[in-house]
Amino acid sequence: MSQRTRTILFGFFVALFLIATPIAILISRGYIFDFPSRRFVQTGAIFLKTSPQRVILKFNGDAREIKPSGILYDGILIRSLVPKRYRIEITDPQNQTIAWRKDLDVVPLIVAKATRIAFPPPAPQETSIPFATATPAFLKQANERTIFFSADNTAIFLLDLISQATSKFADLSGLSFVPIKNPITDIRASKNLDQAIIQTGTRTVFFFNNAYFDARQYLATFMKNENVSLENISFVWHPERDTSLFLLTTNAGYLLDVGTNTYQQFSKNKVAGLVASGSGLYYAASSGIVYQILANIQTQQSVPVASLAPWTNAKTFWDFYELPGQRILAHSPAGPLVMIDLEMRTATEISARADIVRIAPDQKRIAYTQGQSIFGAALQDLADDTLWIAGQTMLLARTNDRIQNLFFINDTWYVAAAQQTGFLLAEFDNREPVNTWFVAAQKPIRYPAFADDTAYWISGTGVERMRLLNR
Repeated sequence: MSQRTRTILFGFFVALFLIATPIAILISRGYIFDFPSRRFVQTGAIFLKTSPQRVILKFNGDAREIKPSGILYDGILIRSLVPKRYRIEITDPQNQTIAWRKDLDVVPLIVAKATRIAFPPPAPQETSIPFATATPAFLKQANERTIFFSADNTAIFLLDLISQATSKFADLSGLSFVPIKNPITDIRASKNLDQAIIQTGTRTVFFFNNAYFDARQYLATFMKNENVSLENISFVWHPERDTSLFLLTTNAGYLLDVGTNTYQQFSKNKVAGLVASGSGLYYAASSGIVYQILANIQTQQSVPVASLAPWTNAKTFWDFYELPGQRILAHSPAGPLVMIDLEMRTATEISARADIVRIAPDQKRIAYTQGQSIFGAALQDLADDTLWIAGQTMLLARTNDRIQNLFFINDTWYVAAAQQTGFLLAEFDNREPVNTWFVAAQKPIRYPAFADDTAYWISGTGVERMRLLNR
């Protein structure tokens, strides 16, 4: 080889080294050459987790089936992506008519995540379990999973929708103060379902400590001392203490101990709101001022902590839900939804109207309805697959049918709206598009409940159940 040839080769390799080395360094640091922009850019990635694990992924115009490669499912990682917005589409191979779609923004050195991708089962199976007794003549929801029902005019039963277990709750037969053939019209039970107020056609019956009392006789001393009639008393159970019952009159508020039949006044004004979940130590006066009941209720003193006056009128009644961080979510049924910060003594409107409100199990987010629309809102800053700012709201879904109830499922990442003919599922995600699906029910839905992504409801004389999401 001549000297000239060696010189040319040496120069070529030097040039190649000078060009290739920076490129190799750029690639090792996450850069890629973007031909449309004609420059090197730092890349990002997308990470996906799905249920089921075997899916069809459509990305950048290509479709491929993804199968789990080992015992442990480690998700789908798409690397070395030029920063821009990508449309992801995923379907279940067993039911490709339902697709999960999302526009994910890839930014340099960041992994965009969607780790709660789920689908309804390919063929949702609805099973029916008949009542163990005769056709129920009275139905009312006792709590999220339990139904009161009566097979006649006297006996009241509890039905656990999840376990389908039935137990007798109360029996009014043989009570001298309850007329024969006096149908049961309403039941209001304490938190643990061991105390209750039972309304019949002509009598109010107290069921306290496994004994029955005529409400008019039981409260005779109270009504005489406070100059109030039974018809002008509203009863609200304490959210935590089963032996404590709020007595609300047109002029004041009292707390009754059903174990000793003694009471204390906590408000000298008409009460227009009470804590529905939590300590039970907060209430609203008719003026809209929110008070905290002092620990020693015998002092008959309360401390003002916030004001709901801008949202209060003569017909407003507030339900309060205590949240972490010294906050209360205040909701007036079919009215305003307001967040109270007890530390700052401020109140901020979340929505001018909310019909059904559901707080997520983690107490960090809520879902609520306005007519036939479903909204999601963050109660605090959230950072997981996506970012939410405290107070941020978003429309999740619209429907043409009346919504009976609302539930969070799949670890709070989906919302299920129960309707008469099925369940509308909406993804709790503020990235577009929001995925929604409808799961039809074979039988009409009444008194819906949820547990472990399975819906339960009463239809006719039995309990129906159906799994709504794969996990």
